[in-house]
Amino acid sequence: RTPAGPTFSGAARSLFASRVAMGICCSAGATAVPEPPTLAEIFENLPGAEKKLWRIAFAALDSTNAGKLAGDHELMKIYLVDASMLSSERDIGSAVAQTAAQDGTLNLEAFCKLMEQNSKDDTVALTIFQQTTAGAGEEAIDCSEARTQLLLLAQGRLNIGAEWDERLWEQILDATLSDADLMLDMESW
Repeated sequence: RTPAGPTFSGAARSLFASRVAMGICCSAGATAVPEPPTLAEIFENLPGAEKKLWRIAFAALDSTNAGKLAGDHELMKIYLVDASMLSSERDIGSAVAQTAAQDGTLNLEAFCKLMEQNSKDDTVALTIFQQTTAGAGEEAIDCSEARTQLLLLAQGRLNIGAEWDERLWEQILDATLSDADLMLDMESW
């Protein structure tokens, strides 16, 4: 995702990327840092897979192994812009203030809570649902149309998964709609 949010220097982005790329899982103080989730883990337990990714990110950001991050940590802000729905300094400051400790820091638990609360925004998806149903004069869409609309949403509007093969997309859409009825109303969507 490329949000229209704060601009961070290329050096700051490179520093964060190098910390992750250099194998934070192998650093001296990172014995509790998990390996990235496998594709199977993502499909079987998405919340658990997300928490693994957030733990890895927290370890990469916590370069001093203090177990906490300052609320104004520049690399954390970059990560939040790239990995959450927070896209402005104001949004980030407000969200961090709501989850930070009294001293303005975030421990791992608070960081995960911050990510969980800001990792999704249903506004775009609900708009697409409303446009699709309004055009058909219905209050629900059939499951095959939902698959098509979700694929278009991901690849077109969210700019993710364009390089994924058809088999992976089938797995993703199957998992996403696994407990859906033949017709999806707004709540199911």
